[in-house]
Amino acid sequence: MKTFLTSVTIKELGEMQKFKDVDGKDARYILSLAAENPENFDMVLIDETLENPDACIVQYCATNKENVILLTSDKEMALNARMYSVPVQYFRQTQEKLDNKVVSNKSKIRTLRPANKLGEQLFISSFENSMQSIRLISDGIEYNNGVKELKVGDDVLIATNKIDCITFAHYRVISLQEENNCELIYSRRFYDYSDLRLSEGMYKSFIKDFKHSHNL
Repeated sequence: MKTFLTSVTIKELGEMQKFKDVDGKDARYILSLAAENPENFDMVLIDETLENPDACIVQYCATNKENVILLTSDKEMALNARMYSVPVQYFRQTQEKLDNKVVSNKSKIRTLRPANKLGEQLFISSFENSMQSIRLISDGIEYNNGVKELKVGDDVLIATNKIDCITFAHYRVISLQEENNCELIYSRRFYDYSDLRLSEGMYKSFIKDFKHSHNL
């Protein structure tokens, strides 16, 4: 029996592998396993135009439910798939593993992917899409749209709706170079949407707005 990796899944694993935690390690392992063992994996191009990645995958499984079993650790995705009579193998997250999702490391240098280099300046020009929200805090002022130039010391909050979780990250700009231009201040993953909250003031308002704009 082969394992199917959808085009959506491959993209999400590609993003997840950037994290230096247990999920990042798992994503790197799965991608390597698939690349090195093509006889055991099939890559499937699916419709990616629905409202979120989960819906795209569930739609594909519903269309091909006689030939697939959905493997997921997302409770909502499992339930949605079962509404369409899709066979589901649900993997329950242990508390120990959930605790390992929290990443708080103030010494990690990263590249701010949504930023674009133009001349000697860095800009963010896309603050919102169907999967992601970005908030820039510069000199105490919050920006959620438009085209904004970044300065050293600016804070950038990013929330992304992924396949089986929502990721939150707080970056601080440390240079105006194209690469290695920010520091990861804090990040966290949420696997239970009902627990989508953070205590820090500016985090709390951002997550509240993210939930509202993405109907979570």
